[in-house]
Amino acid sequence: KSVYLALHKPSSQYVALKKISADNYQDEEFKSICEEVRLILSLNHQNIIRIHDVIVNNFDINVVYSLFPFGSCKEAIKNFFCTGFPEIIAALILRDILYALDYLHSQHIIHRYEKVA
Repeated sequence: KSVYLALHKPSSQYVALKKISADNYQDEEFKSICEEVRLILSLNHQNIIRIHDVIVNNFDINVVYSLFPFGSCKEAIKNFFCTGFPEIIAALILRDILYALDYLHSQHIIHRYEKVA
């Protein structure tokens, strides 16, 4: 998987473009990735990453995601909060994660891999 900064012309917004090549995966793994993309496309919650578009090109899937300008929590800590997040920021992040999990559960989806980074 490779991730690039891109301009999404229909919305004129910068986005993250994730290129997933089928050549790098076994059939079952690739099917699983496609199912995950399909599932995320069906979700609508402010605290769950949004997929704007999916472009299939030969054996590649290009997924257009919302861009997080400060990156992941791990990157934000590394670049801006070298001693860790202040308690209030950590509490707000945790609150948003719990809201997202509550939404997933209301959709009868169990999230088995919480990626906080």
